[in-house]
Amino acid sequence: YPVDTMLSTSPERVKNEDTASSVVIGFVLLLVLAAVVLGVWAAVGLPEQLKTQDEQTLEQLERSFLQYKLAADILRIDEESAADVGIILPNMQGLTYSVTKDTGGRLSIIADDDVENATVISIGKVSAEFTGFSGERSAVAYEAGGVHLKTAGSNPAWITPAMLQISPVDPTAVQIEINQISFADDTEISGSGHLPVTLSLKEVTTKVLYWKDNATLRFESPDPEQRKLWEAVFFETKERTAKGTVYRTAHPDSFTLLVQTQERIPLFSIRQTDPLTLRIETSTNTTLSRVGLREAIYETGPAEIIYA
Repeated sequence: YPVDTMLSTSPERVKNEDTASSVVIGFVLLLVLAAVVLGVWAAVGLPEQLKTQDEQTLEQLERSFLQYKLAADILRIDEESAADVGIILPNMQGLTYSVTKDTGGRLSIIADDDVENATVISIGKVSAEFTGFSGERSAVAYEAGGVHLKTAGSNPAWITPAMLQISPVDPTAVQIEINQISFADDTEISGSGHLPVTLSLKEVTTKVLYWKDNATLRFESPDPEQRKLWEAVFFETKERTAKGTVYRTAHPDSFTLLVQTQERIPLFSIRQTDPLTLRIETSTNTTLSRVGLREAIYETGPAEIIYA
């Protein structure tokens, strides 16, 4: 019987093997469950976390550009050309900062009695673009005194509007205030850390243009996104015409704003004949209208870093 004894398996040995198998199976199931959880997090949680991080970074960049706009406004209003303003762009992945002296956009003021001598203003901009952790590219830009934002898959939109104002000056004059923002040079810098830039005002010039009767404001650009931005500028310009306490406005139709005295005597009208054209028409052929054009020219670009 020795052979039978050697081949026999004790109950305790079977129990131990079953326990060991259960431990291995349990461990494998835990690994499978962990892999499933990790896969779900990678598919759902990680993109959402990266998106949130990109949104926070974009908010920081927006704040930097709003500070840039505020600094530019102060320099222009005070006509302070002796001061440099430093701005630090936030730490972000794949950041590119560029100054474009001429974007191709053109704002024209055309008088009916002097069509051949239109005043044409070139539009420049300062912009920063970055690629987030989610792989989407976003951009913030300062253009014509306003700040606009573009995110992946969407059209750019103004955060603060560009500066273009039409207002009555007296019963015989209309003034168009265009705070034109120009830049001295094109430049571009890039990096993945904090980027220091500087801003200074070179000069401010003010001149007055005249025309009799009527005038047309028109914007043209080869860039469809820029045209879309300026459609909003023209609509807002028509709607926010300054009237103060002396004048009042009325809307004969959805495309026209009529500026009147408090006694409802018509002075001039602003009609949006198409999304990128404003038509200014005075009430009589003898009304002398004037245009005030104020131009600020800036230098901006990488700041000089001095190491102690």
